[in-house]
Amino acid sequence: MDGSCHLAPRSKGIVYALLGGSLWGVGGVAGEYLLVDRGVSAAWLTSTRLLLGGFLLLAAEALRKRRLPFSVWQEPGMGQSLFLFALMGLLATQYSYFASIKDSNAPTATILQLLNPLLILGWYCLKGRHWPRGREVLCMLGALLGVICLVTRGDFGTLAVSKAALFWGLLSAGAAAVYTIQPRHMLMHHGTSLIVGWGMMVAGLCFLPLAQPWEEAVPGDVAFWSAYAFIIVFGTALAFSLYLESTTYIAPAETSLLGAVEPVVSVLFSLWLFSLLLNGWELFGMALILVTVIAVTRG
Repeated sequence: MDGSCHLAPRSKGIVYALLGGSLWGVGGVAGEYLLVDRGVSAAWLTSTRLLLGGFLLLAAEALRKRRLPFSVWQEPGMGQSLFLFALMGLLATQYSYFASIKDSNAPTATILQLLNPLLILGWYCLKGRHWPRGREVLCMLGALLGVICLVTRGDFGTLAVSKAALFWGLLSAGAAAVYTIQPRHMLMHHGTSLIVGWGMMVAGLCFLPLAQPWEEAVPGDVAFWSAYAFIIVFGTALAFSLYLESTTYIAPAETSLLGAVEPVVSVLFSLWLFSLLLNGWELFGMALILVTVIAVTRG
């Protein structure tokens, strides 16, 4: 991330949010391949993903600073904040997201999770006791309409997802709002790699007794482990770091709106890999989401 140091802070935040969202989109498609085509459980993928992703981030932090990254636990109140971030943010988001994919597909789960900007904007309006600005309202409405077009495929009387997929998808949206807002203070004072790394490790360790990934038999071929490695390195460690790092440069509400590129990327890769068919309404929804992203980046 140092290569973008020549960018202005706001531009850097925009680039990080877009890259993080794009990597999540591709990672979601890779997750669909493992969950649906290869039959692994959401619990197995969530627990191992969090543990390995957290280990990579903490190892990188230790190598960069040449010391073990335990000092964060010595700060009063930090343990409570980290556990809240880990369990209510990272773990809840990851499990519900993969469970939604298992009951539907990556684009649908990603699109449902995209409702989190509405929750974030509502939180900040309630906290600040003010109405959203006109541009924010238009961006939110554009993103929401794009989501509706993608989810319903133009048949506005029906929702083309199961009740289980809808439940897990909405839960992932709420949890995504938590991990976008809650750790901002920690990220600014301790750095992204340290906080996200510990958050993932705590979430993975707490989930381990319930998930029991060692009890599940998984495939051993190259295609499976290649997709899994991509999810861990790019779709987890790097994607979370970029996305949350962006909140130190731009507002969390803007970050979540820029994350609207995630379903577009997810749909495009699903179209390529799984021969997903799109109708005109879905293409219109994707276009609306992209327009929303452009409007946000223009500040």
